[in-house]
Amino acid sequence: MLKETEKEFKYVVSAELFQAFMSKCNEEYPFVKYKLQANYYYDTDENALNKLRTTVRIRQQHSDMKLQIKRHRENEDGLATSDEYSGQIDTLPSTLKIPEVYDALILKGVLITERTMFSFGENSIICFDSNMYLGICDYEIEIEVDDADFNLARMLIEDLGLTSKSFLSKSERFFGRLEAMKDE
Repeated sequence: MLKETEKEFKYVVSAELFQAFMSKCNEEYPFVKYKLQANYYYDTDENALNKLRTTVRIRQQHSDMKLQIKRHRENEDGLATSDEYSGQIDTLPSTLKIPEVYDALILKGVLITERTMFSFGENSIICFDSNMYLGICDYEIEIEVDDADFNLARMLIEDLGLTSKSFLSKSERFFGRLEAMKDE
C-alpha cells in the first residue's frame, strides 16, 4: 500500500456560506476540477476503529476504487494531519479482512461527496465538498496544504473569514449519525 501524509484545514459551514465562499474562490483562484466520489465505510460491529480515529474506506470515483486506511492524528491549531495508506481494489465487498488493522470489518454505509477544487500556491488546493450520508447533507471546505504553502493557506483562511474550531472528519460525522439513528 502507498503511504502519504495529508495536512488540511477543515471547516463545516452553512449552505449559504459554502456558496458565497465558493463564488469568491471561483473569481480569485484557478478551477482544477469537479468530481463525484463515494466513500464506503467499514468498521467492526461496535465501530471500534472509528473510536480509535482510524477510518477504513473504499473510495470510488467512476469505476476506479481504492482501499484506504486513514489514521487521524491530533489536530493542531485547526490543522488536521493524517497518515493515509491506499491501494487499488477491484470489487466492493460486504466484509473486509485486513490483518494489520482488524480481522472482521463490515460495510457500514456510504457517504457521497460532490467536490469542486481550486488551486493555490505551489501545490495546494481548496476543496468545496457537499456531503450526503444517512439522510444528512452538510457542507465542508477543506484546504489541503503543502508545507511550502502553509502561510498562504493561513492568509486564505483569514481572507475567507473562516474560523478555527474543533471539527469532526467526514467519517466521524458519518459514524456519529449512524449511532444517532440507533436511538431514533
